[in-house]
Amino acid sequence: MAFASITYTSASGTTFALTNSDGNAIEYLRQSDISVTVNGTVQTITTDYTFNAAGTSIVLNSAVSSATVVLSRTTSIADATVSFTAGSTLTAADLNNSDKQNRFSLQEFSDSFGGLSSGTGDLSALAGFIGGSETWTSDDAHAATTAGIDARIDTVLTTDISGGDGVTIVDDSPAAGQIRVDLDADIATLRDMQTGAATQLAALTSTELGILDGATVTTDELNLLDGVTATTTELNILDGVTATAGELNQLDGNTLTNSFNGSSTTEFPTSSAINTHVVGLMDSLGGFVAIADDQSFPTTNPDPSDNAGTVVSIADAGGLVINGSGTSTTGRTTGSATVTITGFPASMNSTTVQAGLGLQVQTTTTLNTYTYHKLIAREDDIIQLSDDINDFNNRYRPARATDYTTDNDTGDLYFNTTNDVLRVFDGTNFINGVASNASDVTNTPAGDIAATNVQAAINELDTEKLADNVSATDRVLGRSTAGAGAVEEIACTAAGRALIDDADAAAQRTTLGLVIGTNVQAFDADNAVTDANQTFTASQRGTITAVTVAAGDTTEQLNFNTTNNWALTLNNTASCELQNPTNITAGQSGSIFIIQDATGSRILTYGNAWDFIGGTAPTLSTAANAVDRIDYVVRSGTSIHAVFTANYS
Repeated sequence: MAFASITYTSASGTTFALTNSDGNAIEYLRQSDISVTVNGTVQTITTDYTFNAAGTSIVLNSAVSSATVVLSRTTSIADATVSFTAGSTLTAADLNNSDKQNRFSLQEFSDSFGGLSSGTGDLSALAGFIGGSETWTSDDAHAATTAGIDARIDTVLTTDISGGDGVTIVDDSPAAGQIRVDLDADIATLRDMQTGAATQLAALTSTELGILDGATVTTDELNLLDGVTATTTELNILDGVTATAGELNQLDGNTLTNSFNGSSTTEFPTSSAINTHVVGLMDSLGGFVAIADDQSFPTTNPDPSDNAGTVVSIADAGGLVINGSGTSTTGRTTGSATVTITGFPASMNSTTVQAGLGLQVQTTTTLNTYTYHKLIAREDDIIQLSDDINDFNNRYRPARATDYTTDNDTGDLYFNTTNDVLRVFDGTNFINGVASNASDVTNTPAGDIAATNVQAAINELDTEKLADNVSATDRVLGRSTAGAGAVEEIACTAAGRALIDDADAAAQRTTLGLVIGTNVQAFDADNAVTDANQTFTASQRGTITAVTVAAGDTTEQLNFNTTNNWALTLNNTASCELQNPTNITAGQSGSIFIIQDATGSRILTYGNAWDFIGGTAPTLSTAANAVDRIDYVVRSGTSIHAVFTANYS
């Protein structure tokens, strides 16, 4: 899997997603880190393509058809994306960007070198390897891919080999599968060969001899093969090689090794050695996995080595519950398995993580068990703290011996080193703000106080206003004489002192023996009073009190303190007298409903205070359940004017 690139073959259209072969988004720090090629041609941002609004796709300005489109990321590691200094404010964005620079670089390193172990990578993407389509460079800083070596041999054979005396180049097209060199009859030096050489030469085929036709090697160069014990099979390895002597000499003195030495210039590490080195780098750095919330833990150990140490960063851990022992078991994997997190600090015991707070935990060797690492603040909290710090920095100015005279804003602070006092600018002048002595606190003269600081004002009060002692017990200072003037002694009794030293109104009521609702009417703006004309803005109703005259009762007496209105049900079997009421008060009025029981014909007589029209007592309706009414007004303690109305339903 390539972490940082995606190749679209036979592609058509304009929009291509920044998604690798596993379907994961190819993240990046800057748009300039993304490279786009179409059919091998590098495209230019804006001129040839743009990013979509979300930054997750490349949009070509012109549609392609059946093209090869390659999207790849190369993260700059020349400089740190984020530089941290002592006292700087750490933000989640800065930490994430710093981590991304490291992680992206390792991913790109893995993409580039991972192919060495699998044989599927593109080594030409590495600057130290020359590919088949790249310009050949002859030095000790480069190695070549097989395609690069093959291309170089083709170039050498087609451009550097030429005919001469007795040699004719018949076919110099290695791509067609052959190099043909013909020798003419003028070559006659073979007779000078050593004994036995002719036999060996005779064993060579015409093709093998043709390879030597026109060779320009020196005697010393040929002598390099003298004594070589290689077999024919071993020598045939070079058969068809198109490299020049200079190119082959790049291997001279270099060795293939199964270990990785980053400082060596004479060793070629094997793909296995490179793979081991890359894995070691990743293990030393530790893994990093980001998840959305505490319900999205991976179902397998996210550590590359299935071990401890990989950091899992939870973007929003809101709702995660920590018990009193510093352990949480409310997290879940994407497969709904329980996640256990241990090691929370004591300050977080028996709490629930607030919404928006992030959390970092580390893997352990036990699946779905993590240890607490760090609580991550909300971005708005960090911004607020940063703003508060910046505001304080803008407000507090360096200490100095005298007041600042320029660039002063209301509320500016500085420490005056001459008087060792904090000074604050009030919009016009600097004044003492916080002081250890009352004499350092500014006072504005007013009234009879002329002092310019608090201590002097206190002293002035002591000496000029309160200098005299009182003459006797039970005295307070003030003025009983009308108008302004000198302080006078005013007599104050023990009862007065008892009120003065009470803490509040409730205590003073207790001292006075006043109890609201008992001997003091609680204030209510809607209370009715008896000594003033009042207009009622809401209906006023009197309670109707029910009274039943029992079968054997011969008298019934009402208490007019109880209510104004009555409902009197008659069950008496003999005549019953409605006696004069108790608590008769002039001015009281009301109504008495007289109700026959289910039998009817009950008789009622009246006391001498009941005064009906014409002095004649009324006759009640006798029907069963009949209702009559007496309306009354008390004229005096011995006279109740009454009006009788009969036979209501």
